Amino acid sequence: MVIAMIAGLSACGNDSTTPSQQPSPPGSSTSPGTPPSGSDGGAETLRIGLLLNTTGWFAGNDLQAFYESNAIAEVINSQGGWDIGGKNYMIELVVSDIQSDFGNVNAAALYLIDQKVDFVIQTLDFFVASAAELFDRNGIMNICMMTTGNPDFPSPDYPHTFIAGLNGSVGQLEYGMKNLADNFPEVRTVIYAENDNGNNQATWELAKIAADKYGLELFTNYITYSGESPDMSAVALQLISSGADAVFTQGTPDAIGGMLKEVRNLGSDLIISMPGLISPTNIVAMVGQDAAYNYCNLFYSSAPEVNTEMFNKTLAKVGELYGSDVAQSFLGPWPSAIYILLNMMSAAGTTDVNSVMNTWRAATTVDTLYGRGLVGGALSYGMPGHAVGAPTSFMIMDRDGTVRYADRVETMIP
Repeated sequence: MVIAMIAGLSACGNDSTTPSQQPSPPGSSTSPGTPPSGSDGGAETLRIGLLLNTTGWFAGNDLQAFYESNAIAEVINSQGGWDIGGKNYMIELVVSDIQSDFGNVNAAALYLIDQKVDFVIQTLDFFVASAAELFDRNGIMNICMMTTGNPDFPSPDYPHTFIAGLNGSVGQLEYGMKNLADNFPEVRTVIYAENDNGNNQATWELAKIAADKYGLELFTNYITYSGESPDMSAVALQLISSGADAVFTQGTPDAIGGMLKEVRNLGSDLIISMPGLISPTNIVAMVGQDAAYNYCNLFYSSAPEVNTEMFNKTLAKVGELYGSDVAQSFLGPWPSAIYILLNMMSAAGTTDVNSVMNTWRAATTVDTLYGRGLVGGALSYGMPGHAVGAPTSFMIMDRDGTVRYADRVETMIP
């Protein structure tokens, strides 16, 4: 594997975590900590930090990212590295585990700073926003895989922060509403529901802009629910009683699964749309086949003919290293963020942080794992050229058990 080391965060009083103690990749005899495959003695090494949760309650989300990041690094290294300015670079990932503890975020970030990495790919904004100041002060370019509606992240106060991987909530809200309008002609009215994260009004306003654009009426009364409560029965009753044709919701996979299951338990066929990534396999596992219909969320077909060469190679490597179950849940935003960063480095012709950031800010397009990405961010974040929107697709689960995929649409984060 291509993992350099895992942060133990012993300074926070937690047990030290070594590579051999990391969760074993399913279906693989290769454990984290093994030297990179396909290494070339004449190539230089590019160290990229990963700030994520490989243990604790959020590992259910981030372990998939962990596996997929390793896979794209293995693909690149097996091909002799990545060309930047006429030099080949082998990818070495340095992983720092937050351990699903908000109190560990800064210690995990400091670990990567101590390891002298210049570039960090990091998990969702609500976990890592507090580390932005640390990275900025130390001149580290940090790339958030996805933002979930926090109006203050990224911020012009921290110019070393960028968005790549999965569009962020702004891009996903836009395309999510378009998907409802295009693929569910019976939908005219929509109610918004979200966990009580403190940003509900801000995200509702973004959803309202997108709904208006595609001729949908978004109700002014949105519904919030506790992100810590597994019981979604009361929320389901509120959604059905609203009289809306569809629900547009954001939250954790467990919350969305619970919502869908309880809506079906109450005998409703209400359409539920979620602009986040959950695989069809995981939806069925959470709610059962009988309840998995009139539902859609962002997801990409694995059919080789609709995907890029790097997408197909990375997906195949995930299956090779970790088995078919992990491959079936392939999402792609983390390897896409790595791929975008590498493409920006190639365009800059150097791994110098300032040069790479300036190249990124000046770009209008960039290759992502999903196809051509559009570079924006000025209106949404006050940071021109800091956010990459990747082509977006929704999977739609029908009553007869079939899963179909909406056409991919290029997405701009304004």
